[in-house]
Amino acid sequence: MRTYTDVSGQVYTYGYSKTLAVIIALLVGILSSVFGIGGGALMVPFMLVMFRFPAHVATATSMFVILLSSIVGSVTHIAFGHVIWMLVLAIAPGAWLGGKLGTMLSSRLSGNGIENILRFVLLIIAIRMLWQGLA
Repeated sequence: MRTYTDVSGQVYTYGYSKTLAVIIALLVGILSSVFGIGGGALMVPFMLVMFRFPAHVATATSMFVILLSSIVGSVTHIAFGHVIWMLVLAIAPGAWLGGKLGTMLSSRLSGNGIENILRFVLLIIAIRMLWQGLA
């Protein structure tokens, strides 16, 4: 069990079972591969609902996992020569700026605000997937 106090002073107590977390992570890995979506879209709701993680902690945990995965993926693609470096140079400034703005926005939002944004984004993703499935 851990406790976390957010910027507004709200105190969260949360925790998880390692065995259950590994089982859920395995299922999320399988499902995200089958549906072609990132695991964070499934794992963050599990962290919020089942393990009662604060939204700031759940999203930060997801971002850390994405960081590790992207490093491994990037090194692999660079080793195989799959990288178009001009595109990297064109996209990198936007990714850096988006990361800075996201951090600034996250620090100003409450846990409920982050959860509402997550709900909205997941709804949009679900609608888009349904729309593409019907087309």
